[in-house]
Amino acid sequence: MTKPDNKSLITELWNRRVPQFVANYVGICWGILQFLIFATNRYQLDNGFIDKFLIFAVVLIPGVFVYTYNHGRPGKDEWKQYEKILLPVNLVLALVFAGIFSPGNEMNAAPIEVQVTNEQGDTVTRIVPSAAQAKSFGIFPFKDNTESSEDDWMKFAFGQLIVRDMEQDMRMYCVSPFGFEYSFKSNNASIYDNDISFGKYLKIAKDRTTDYFVLGEFSKEEAGLAASIEVYDSNSGELFFENNYNAESIFDIVDQFTAEMSSNLFIDDSSNKVVVVTDLPAKDLITKDLEALEMLMNAKIKHRYENEYLEAIEIMKSAIALDPESPMLKSYIAAYYNSIAKVDSSKIFIDEAVELSEFLPERQNFKIRQEYYIFNQQIDKNIALLETWRQLYPRDYYPYNQLLEFYSLTQVFNKAKKVGEDALENGHSKRVLKRLATFEIAQNNLDKAEEYINRYYELFPDKNKMEDTQLAEIYLKK
Repeated sequence: MTKPDNKSLITELWNRRVPQFVANYVGICWGILQFLIFATNRYQLDNGFIDKFLIFAVVLIPGVFVYTYNHGRPGKDEWKQYEKILLPVNLVLALVFAGIFSPGNEMNAAPIEVQVTNEQGDTVTRIVPSAAQAKSFGIFPFKDNTESSEDDWMKFAFGQLIVRDMEQDMRMYCVSPFGFEYSFKSNNASIYDNDISFGKYLKIAKDRTTDYFVLGEFSKEEAGLAASIEVYDSNSGELFFENNYNAESIFDIVDQFTAEMSSNLFIDDSSNKVVVVTDLPAKDLITKDLEALEMLMNAKIKHRYENEYLEAIEIMKSAIALDPESPMLKSYIAAYYNSIAKVDSSKIFIDEAVELSEFLPERQNFKIRQEYYIFNQQIDKNIALLETWRQLYPRDYYPYNQLLEFYSLTQVFNKAKKVGEDALENGHSKRVLKRLATFEIAQNNLDKAEEYINRYYELFPDKNKMEDTQLAEIYLKK
């Protein structure tokens, strides 16, 4: 591999066609990588295959370079003695490095069997999908293209129904439209806005660590309702799936979209016993009455954003009169009564909600039972239910958050740290790192607290670390 005196190194490499062959190698590897990414998402394969291939391809580059340098020129070339040793060794090293040093972890492993004891004392055994199978979605408020503001409630109703419908599948986790309120405010926007830029949606979806986000718009037609729905990859911003829907009601459109969404994400395999999927129609998930659904959206806005608690309760009474068999409507009014300390009224409605909730999907049933235990001050059962919830649905942050709040209020920091560390292992780092730092500061573990904060700012490099009050507290204590 000695360079001839009368030729530059670049000319020599070009004549031996090293740049051309290396470029082809990179191109082929890129194509294989894109196929692996597609296959992993489509067929629920282990994400570790992607990491292993990347390591293999990179470690193999020296061998590709040496082979091309010696054999890239047109014509016959003899094999060098060192090649017969170097190239097989390089291949073996690439295989070893890919097998040993792949950054894949337990989160990308196969589904695992989980055994938990629920709040009733019963043992529940379940196969829980791996993180590679689980997908998270941000469902943003839809754009209203109707000519009347009277239909604005559907901006949020579409999202609420999509969340309930998709989360019947234990592989799916969603952030509802109302769950983005703080994220919108932090980005100088409002959930009521009808003209938010795509870049802002993408940033919010990334900050909330979703895999995908859903945008949509709707309008009214003579035959009923029309909607255009798009699903984007939260990391790349690339369009994953889109379609237009026409139906008589919002329920029908949601059913069509979620069925198509699921078929694009997962293999339709009825013999697959890993996943628990309930498939109730959208009208059975909140309320079957369209007017009652509109009232619920208006009540949520009154209660959540306008602090009109009594007005929200009156709206909910009217909604329940239209659909008295809805457990969800009764759970909402129970929560509204509880927020103004009307405990007796709250208990009446939550009792009725529990009785009616037997056939709801599991996570909706969990939420109603949790409220029942809170309103009736059955703390032990509430904690047991949340523990069951987080173990069966490890990518759902809600049960972690509830447990963290309880252990923080009761200052049981060791249990809070355990829950927080479990949340960290299950992909909730952006949400839980700062809270873990708080627990460590409370126990004067300042180095550990600083480590968590530094990890947080590695995830959010655009945030100003120098203004962090927790870091200031740590430095003062040190």
